[in-house]
Amino acid sequence: MKHLYLVLFLVSSIHISAQNLQQIADAKAFDVSGSIGGNLGLYSVNGIEERTSPFQYGLSARLNFKVYGFSMPVYASIRDNSFAYGGSFSRFRINPTYKWIKLHLGDTYLNFNPYTLNGRTVNGYGVELTPGKLRFKFLKGKVEDLRSFVDSLQLGTTFVPTYSRDVTAIGIGFGSSSSYLDVYGVRSSDRLDSLNGEKVLEDFTRRSNTVLGSTFALRLGKGLSLRSNAGLSFQTDNLDSYGDNTIIGSNGITGNIVEGNISSNVVYAGDIGLNYAHKSFSLNGRVKYIQPYFQPLTVAFINSDIINYTIGGSTSFFKRKLNLMGSVGVQKNNLTGNKLSTSNNLITNLVANFRLTRSLSGSLNYSNFTQDFQARLIQINDLYTYAISSNVANAALRYTISKGSVAYKFGIRAGRNTFLTVDDSEEDLNAYDSWNSSFNVGFSNQDNDLQVNSAITYRKYNREVTNSANYGIRLNANKGFIENKLRINLRSGYILNDREGLREGTTFRNGIDFNYKLDKNSNAGVQLGHIKRSSTVRSDFSEIRLGSQYRYTF
Repeated sequence: MKHLYLVLFLVSSIHISAQNLQQIADAKAFDVSGSIGGNLGLYSVNGIEERTSPFQYGLSARLNFKVYGFSMPVYASIRDNSFAYGGSFSRFRINPTYKWIKLHLGDTYLNFNPYTLNGRTVNGYGVELTPGKLRFKFLKGKVEDLRSFVDSLQLGTTFVPTYSRDVTAIGIGFGSSSSYLDVYGVRSSDRLDSLNGEKVLEDFTRRSNTVLGSTFALRLGKGLSLRSNAGLSFQTDNLDSYGDNTIIGSNGITGNIVEGNISSNVVYAGDIGLNYAHKSFSLNGRVKYIQPYFQPLTVAFINSDIINYTIGGSTSFFKRKLNLMGSVGVQKNNLTGNKLSTSNNLITNLVANFRLTRSLSGSLNYSNFTQDFQARLIQINDLYTYAISSNVANAALRYTISKGSVAYKFGIRAGRNTFLTVDDSEEDLNAYDSWNSSFNVGFSNQDNDLQVNSAITYRKYNREVTNSANYGIRLNANKGFIENKLRINLRSGYILNDREGLREGTTFRNGIDFNYKLDKNSNAGVQLGHIKRSSTVRSDFSEIRLGSQYRYTF
């Protein structure tokens, strides 16, 4: 199979060279563009433990080399937010491109579909070929076990020894942007000889996974389309457990595709949706089905053991002065009936935007999640919970007065977030209720590059055991100097904190930012921030953050 990939790539490369010799001869011999930059930071705090390390640094580069028409993007970065403890983070990526050929080298982020390869960075190499309506993808490398690192403000990023996980992925497709079919195959497995003598926790077992998937779209008519994703996963949770699968993975040929034993399982997932778009409205419907334990090793996260039915759409009124968009869905879990409880969830979302005049506009956002348990109730604190409800609502109203280059802006915003559980005696449990609101006043003058914004804010939190609130004023001013080469931003905020209706303390925040454009290609900046908090129930503290950065673009 490896020889087949090599032959395909060589044949494609020879074909490219034969067709485009003239274009190569006419192209510019060499060109480079991109940006490089770096940042430094200092941190100091008195009164509480450090919330980050006292020194941070970062370096990054984005370069694009062109040699006779061949494009070769390069990206590299290193970041160390825990320098004092030795934790570091770095990335390197290069993507040479020519016509419909693209190579991937280094830390590659390449998605197939949501059920095969998605949300994971692969360190290795690959190629994408897109001649016309044909598509071919190949990727080979390594991925980190998601359990292999712990990010701590106190200890930095620490790595737990895990097995090296190899990944090979292939995708083949055909079609246009509206009608197409792509099929995928992804193989991942942990190598036994990859620990270098380090110990691994007992629950970190060697695993393997083979996923087959597809993505499908079909244009059924004007504005009407059908789309679908699917995945079939064969996963072995412990390659070292006793019991070989005598049908699959028991010889040298099939063993390179799947490895099976008594810890293996085969599960599948998929979704299909129908969409209709008209000039004045749109409609859509979707069904998603994900079996229990469907969690491929090459997908960052999937909420498994669910079936979703969703319908939604959008429309507008009064010559698009009022726009509405929303959806409603039903979700059910416990698909196999093996869990102690089954829940039926109702999920709704609504977004409304309106613009009555050039000066007056507003918005409304609402979402609701309601969960009812059936079959067997869940015991919490010696009470039986059978319903959960969550509601989030936000509304905003904006008004602008413009006179030439001067503008005055006024705004009101309010929102509520509630989370509630109800027991069998109709009593509320574990209630969480929060309110937030603000009144904003802003001023801008384009002639002298000045912007000033202020806000009076109020937030209240009602929890099962305590109530708290904070309210105060926030100010922000931004102005350009020296023909707008230098921009200075001032920010300040004074917040009063209450608990159970009594004054708990205050929080005072101040900061200033400088950004100077050295020339058309480079700029530098400095940021200074200070927080001082006093409290009757928590530790008083004073915190200072200083940062600087430089970037050169060419």
